[in-house]
Amino acid sequence: MKTVFQIALALALTAAASATAQRSQPLGVDEIAGKPKIESTEFGSITIAGSLYRHDVLIRLNGKVEKRKKGLSKQVFSTSHIISLDEAKHVYQEGAERLIVGSGQSGMVKLSVEAVEYFKRKGCSVEVLPTPAATRAWNEAKGAVIGLFHITC
Repeated sequence: MKTVFQIALALALTAAASATAQRSQPLGVDEIAGKPKIESTEFGSITIAGSLYRHDVLIRLNGKVEKRKKGLSKQVFSTSHIISLDEAKHVYQEGAERLIVGSGQSGMVKLSVEAVEYFKRKGCSVEVLPTPAATRAWNEAKGAVIGLFHITC
């Protein structure tokens, strides 16, 4: 005869195995597009598909979240608030139709003239919004979209 403890342990192990099996993709991933959901942002952080990031991020076409290489812009402009041509080239991926830029909690980030021209030549539209609005645009976006999110100012 099984004890209450053995039954409780068996139920707990079954529940854990079931939860693991159901999580074949990261939490928050759009099953059709493979695009991770941005759950929240506040000054200094952004939460994407259950993971908290405390640095600017780039979300690739395949949904991979990477640390933004803002040094590419700092080398040219001495600030990460102006996106340089070199950073634009790093951000762009062949086939991207749209780039959503979260320009910071109060909207400080802008694209350089060269970056704007580069994205135009590539046929990639760019939408620059304060980061809270950009996260909403990201979550509603369809198609081949890349996201770049500045999480402070």
